[in-house]
Amino acid sequence: MKADQPGDRFSIHFLSSGSSGNCTLVRDGPDNFLIDFGVGPQKFVALLRAEGVDVEYWRERAARGAHPSGTHAPRLTAALMTHTHGDHVTPALLRLLHDNHVMLWTHAEHSFQLDGDKFYGAMIGRGMVNHYDAGEFQLTPSTRVRPLRLPHDSHPTHGFVLSRSLAGGARIKVGYAADLGHFPKPLAGALSNCDLLALEFNHDENMERTSLRPSYLKNRVLGTHGHLSNDQAADALREILRHSTSRFPRCIALLHLSRDCNRAELAREAAARVLRECGAQTRIIVTRQRECAGSVDLLAGAAPPPRMQKKQPRELYYAMDDFFME
Repeated sequence: MKADQPGDRFSIHFLSSGSSGNCTLVRDGPDNFLIDFGVGPQKFVALLRAEGVDVEYWRERAARGAHPSGTHAPRLTAALMTHTHGDHVTPALLRLLHDNHVMLWTHAEHSFQLDGDKFYGAMIGRGMVNHYDAGEFQLTPSTRVRPLRLPHDSHPTHGFVLSRSLAGGARIKVGYAADLGHFPKPLAGALSNCDLLALEFNHDENMERTSLRPSYLKNRVLGTHGHLSNDQAADALREILRHSTSRFPRCIALLHLSRDCNRAELAREAAARVLRECGAQTRIIVTRQRECAGSVDLLAGAAPPPRMQKKQPRELYYAMDDFFME
């Protein structure tokens, strides 16, 4: 088991979240992996390079005859897929992952949905595709992943719990759950006691119902296999914190905000209200579409906090520079 070393890192970078594209970067020591890759190649390359991770892009190679950077920047090593909707998987990026020798982790049923893509086929041929199921698996030498089945209209859809080992046997826990139409009760236990929790706050229900969107789209979003409203997400967060017996999250990231039917201040206040009720001292990041909303270094102050005193509420803390308007 790998222990943390001086200069090591375990940081989560929220590169893009929403219907215009979803992509989260995890920097785990020398390893760098993604949760989803649903943006276009040019934006994808720019977002990664801005966070210090280099990738080779075939259009640059064709135009300049060689990889332009000439740097020794960290490279991508792996990518996790939640599901195959187009805002989570961009087919053109399968070529980029193939060219950069990135190991892909998918559910076995995703293969049927991606069948026919020549670069996905090439990755299978080169042994670059791994399949997960309900069991926990080792993604990097120090991080294990537990898939969580989510109720969404792309079958199957998963969230993840990341468990990162530290020296002395301690662990950092990250929960990630987006694209779910309701919140099954067993998820509360699975996502409890996280150091960082990333949870979908997709829409304001009144804005969704009164929007000019067609009825079929409203029904889809509001359905039990659509997306979580701010109120549903707040109820889910309350249940997760109720199940958390050793610590509250140091940070919560609000994922997949609708550009048309939500506002950052509405989602933030829905989460902040629950945090105040529970006395949680928690930073809030409101994610953005096609633009990095910030990062969290989970090795900074990684020692587990003392057992919570839920009967003595503490003042809510959130960083204003993490509050973004759409």
